[in-house]
Amino acid sequence: MIVFNKEWLHNLRIQEQVQSYRDKGYINNDEFKLARQRYAVGFYMPNPFVRAGLFLLTLLIVTVGDGLLSLMASAGSMIASPVWSFFLAVISYAALEAIIHSEQHFRSGVDDALELIVACQFATGFGIMLAKTQGYDGNTLRLTFSIFLFIVTLVLTLRFLNRLTAAIAVASLFAAFFFAWNGVTTSGLATAPFLLMILSAVTYLIALRIGKKPELVNYKDCISMIEIVSLVVIYASGNYYIVQTLGNVLGPDHDINKPLPLGGFFWSYTMLMPLVFVFYGFKRKDAIRLRIGLILIVAAVATFRNYYHLFPAEIMLTLAGIFTILVAWLTIRYLATPKNGFTYTEPGEKLLLDYLRVESLITAQSVANMPSAPKHDDSRFGGGDFGGGGASESF
Repeated sequence: MIVFNKEWLHNLRIQEQVQSYRDKGYINNDEFKLARQRYAVGFYMPNPFVRAGLFLLTLLIVTVGDGLLSLMASAGSMIASPVWSFFLAVISYAALEAIIHSEQHFRSGVDDALELIVACQFATGFGIMLAKTQGYDGNTLRLTFSIFLFIVTLVLTLRFLNRLTAAIAVASLFAAFFFAWNGVTTSGLATAPFLLMILSAVTYLIALRIGKKPELVNYKDCISMIEIVSLVVIYASGNYYIVQTLGNVLGPDHDINKPLPLGGFFWSYTMLMPLVFVFYGFKRKDAIRLRIGLILIVAAVATFRNYYHLFPAEIMLTLAGIFTILVAWLTIRYLATPKNGFTYTEPGEKLLLDYLRVESLITAQSVANMPSAPKHDDSRFGGGDFGGGGASESF
């Protein structure tokens, strides 16, 4: 299913690991170069700046090309039909497959852009088709679109290991459950937050479990994106502002000022859940949960600020900046000495067992190819008795 060379993907993981060992001083540059030669990778992977440039250039080229094709076909009625968007999507997909097989692009910016373009073009075509469909309510159309988007992005993720399409796939899956639940029961909007809390928590636990399977190692980055999106949805499902906005916009009365039932619960959830993420991130040594929790603290403060204005905005921002700097400074001082598995410095023993396995292979290869030391002699440069450039009377 994966379009990329799996042996090169395996070698790429080894190269990344060996590079981290080189950066930590476990191996020297010669051993690092030897490992890169032993585990060669044929992918075209430019640096981040070139990757960003190629991404934008590809978007520009495809936009201009699709515009010219659309201009040439504008005389007929086909351009206004969803078939045209599907046609452009097929062309983009063919170009994506061709450039990967011929030029071996892997996260080069070109393939990233084409994967995103393919997803957008398929979604646009299907959206146009749904817009022309009669006899269905808005909730059913949203459900159908969410399911289609999930299928498209899931296929792209499984084949191209794209992290963005993985995030879109799991987000569209949650949206599909939301619209399906809203359509099958009259209390869908009232109970949907609790359903999404449960579903996102289950998805997160499943992602943690499957992320440890060796056979899915190529999808590790995509699974990490699923974890991130699941944590965000866990929080968003109970955030007071999001629940109130969605309920009032999708509800029958469309009253944005209508108070939210169980307001006390949702306010407590909004303010406390980020702290729960941070606490369990420290306890479980889960960097993803810890960082998401820290980011969601800002979201909780912004939500509170949206409803309650205790101070002017400039004072709130100043106080928030002072508090953030103070917390960062105290955290750096506290973690200067490793505590409970966390440290401010770069960890050196976290992957020690893996380091021993890889380092032993590198050492064996180095010794096998190491030239023998030259024999010692008394010859010295220069013409003098002291080895200098003629620094004696015998010169």
